[in-house]
Amino acid sequence: MPNVAGLVRVANVNHAFGTAYRSYGSPQAFTMSEPLMDMMAEELGMDPFEFRYKNICREGETNINSYVYPQYPMEKIMDTMRPIYEKAVADAKAADTPEKRRGVGLAWGGFNVTEGGSDSAEVSIELMPGGKIRKYDTWHAMGQGATTGSLVVTLEALKELKLTPEDIQLIQNDTKICRIRVWRAPAVPSTWTVMRRRSRRTSFWLP
Repeated sequence: MPNVAGLVRVANVNHAFGTAYRSYGSPQAFTMSEPLMDMMAEELGMDPFEFRYKNICREGETNINSYVYPQYPMEKIMDTMRPIYEKAVADAKAADTPEKRRGVGLAWGGFNVTEGGSDSAEVSIELMPGGKIRKYDTWHAMGQGATTGSLVVTLEALKELKLTPEDIQLIQNDTKICRIRVWRAPAVPSTWTVMRRRSRRTSFWLP
C-alpha cells in the first residue's frame, strides 16, 4: 500500500488530554479498524484471517509512516494462530443453529512499550529501619491505577527481600524530592511498567 490518507476527528474525553494510554488509544482505534478489515475481506470474498495474513508487514516492509518495525513477528504469530483459528471456525460452524448463532471474531494489532535506547526512567529507593523501603517516583495517576502499579512493580523488582505491601512507603509526584519519571511527559502505562520496574532493580541492587 504505497499511499495512505486518513480523515481524523479529535474529541475531548474525560481523561488527561494528549495522553495515549489504553482506553484512549489502541482499543478505540482497533474498534474502528478491525471491523473495516472484516468488511473489506467480505467484499473480496476472502476469509478474514487470510485477508489479514496477506496484508501483514513482513521483513523490510514499513508502516504507513515509512518506518521499519523493530521486529517482524507478525507472520510467525499468524502461522502459530492458524490451526487454532481454523479449529474455532469449524467448531462454531458445527454448533451454529438458527436459535443460537455461533461465530469467530478476529483482531490484529500491536503496541510499543518503550522508545528504545533513548527512553529512561528514574526512581529513588531508601532503606529504612526495620528493613522497610521508602520509594520516591513521579508515576502520575491519570485514572489507570499508578499507585497500585508503582507498589506492585516495586514488590516484584525486590521480591528476593520477601517484602509485603506494608513494608513499602510510596512518596509520589513531588518533584522537589522525587526523580522525574520517563523522559516524555505523556508516557503510557506500559512504558512505566517496563521502565519503572527496571529502574527499581537498578536503584536498589547497584552499590
